[in-house]
Amino acid sequence: MAKAKRKPLTKKQYALKWFEQGGKCGISKVKMTLDDNIHEDHIVEIWKANEEGKIHWWPTDEWIDVNDPRNIQLVLSSEHLKKTKKDTSSAAKHKRLTGQTKTGPKAKINSPGFKTNRESPWKKKISGSVERRER
Repeated sequence: MAKAKRKPLTKKQYALKWFEQGGKCGISKVKMTLDDNIHEDHIVEIWKANEEGKIHWWPTDEWIDVNDPRNIQLVLSSEHLKKTKKDTSSAAKHKRLTGQTKTGPKAKINSPGFKTNRESPWKKKISGSVERRER
């Protein structure tokens, strides 16, 4: 699976996004100034993109590029760090569950173990004791 690459907004896209958001942080809605440390944040995370680098954009029910300006918001760095921490946790869980890491879902170990079916000459009681089945 090819990983989508992060692309920054152009100066024109950045200015349009600033006015579109009314100069407010996309997460906290706090008024930002150009002196603030401002980050570009992907609303739908990059790791959720498919093999072509597309994500499902729910407002218009279409597939768009993960770096489409509609999927990017300007946010204060402090808010971005909080969101990234949460996103990183869910991304790691996704990778574990889909087997993309070495610590993926644990394979079930099939042990020959102790037969407990009816064909076995042994039966196990609720108390934990084992006795020979009467035939």
